[in-house]
Amino acid sequence: MCILKRWIAVLLMAFFTAVPWAAQAESETPCTHDLEVCVGQMRAQFADRGTLGFYMPPPDAPEGSEEVRWAVAHVVKGSGAELAGLRQYDVVTRWDGQSLSASSPESLTGQLKIGQEVTLTILRDGQEKVIKAIAHEPSEEAIEVWLLKFVRDHFDEEVYEEYKRETTRRLAASSGE
Repeated sequence: MCILKRWIAVLLMAFFTAVPWAAQAESETPCTHDLEVCVGQMRAQFADRGTLGFYMPPPDAPEGSEEVRWAVAHVVKGSGAELAGLRQYDVVTRWDGQSLSASSPESLTGQLKIGQEVTLTILRDGQEKVIKAIAHEPSEEAIEVWLLKFVRDHFDEEVYEEYKRETTRRLAASSGE
């Protein structure tokens, strides 16, 4: 039961965090309204894209401020971000030396390729640190979360709820629940 709760928590967390490269993939996909076709097209687009393995809520910036910070909500175990030393509650302030903007999460993470190195400047306990992380292949869990968001945004509620139930069952079955 514990693993099932974890999958549900991950699915719920996805709706409150930035979703890497899903926005870019959506704009590239000439998707029909056939769920199976759409999901297949989206999976194909995810094939060569990388992820660092951390989730962030939407960036926080004071009104009128150019400075944007991404607070890390979750770091995936074994991910490039974890191996680089990124921790929950770190605050990302620069990406490969560039200042961040409100649109940065999707535009930057959407460009990642598997094996690509990214230099992140972070704040931790008031101290600035620079870490280097390597993008890796996204987990099946991450892909399912991105697909779930896509279905939520592009299909009616009934289709979305059924897809969510099936996704939860599939993830629970693959984890041995």
